[in-house]
Amino acid sequence: MKDEDIFPYLSNLDIDFAVLKENGDCGKYFDVSGYPSIRLLCNGYLIWEKQWFTSDFISSRMLDGIVAAQTRSPFVAGGMIEN
Repeated sequence: MKDEDIFPYLSNLDIDFAVLKENGDCGKYFDVSGYPSIRLLCNGYLIWEKQWFTSDFISSRMLDGIVAAQTRSPFVAGGMIEN
């Protein structure tokens, strides 16, 4: 796909995360051998990954924990995280 095709499409979506279109170097760096492949990075660390053929999903509790850690607050969108 060309940039001029992707940008209008993405601008119509309600997403609040970064999207990367790259030439393959990033995929080689993170050892992505198949697509689609999802990598979740936090402060430069790979904290979760999913290949299209796996059934492991990231839980909302894990996402809440990441948000709480980033904001240094025990309060998140879903309520207070319990220890």
